[in-house]
Amino acid sequence: MDTSSKLKRSANFSASETDFLVSLVKKHKSVIECMKTDTVNAKMKKEAWIIIQDEYNSQSIENPRTALILKNKYNNVKQVVKKHYADERVFRRGTGGGPTRLFPESHVTSQHFLH
Repeated sequence: MDTSSKLKRSANFSASETDFLVSLVKKHKSVIECMKTDTVNAKMKKEAWIIIQDEYNSQSIENPRTALILKNKYNNVKQVVKKHYADERVFRRGTGGGPTRLFPESHVTSQHFLH
């Protein structure tokens, strides 16, 4: 396997970087979260991610990220938040047996960007 074709792993996102990414996506949410999949909307989504990439990289000089990395991170954050709320909902509908579980609010779930 050719090692030159492998991508070097970038640094982990900090909490502030994740918050900044979510705030950028909120500005373009109508385009990015649109469920239409035709070519016009796909092009608009791609352009929106390029704009987000440019805005993100203008603020974050030490860790420049590509649009694909930002999109993957946003989708991962969205998945974590959905899982958190689903687990909480399942526990609330339970029969009440066993010890009480606490669901602490993380910095990502407290932003309520899914609503």
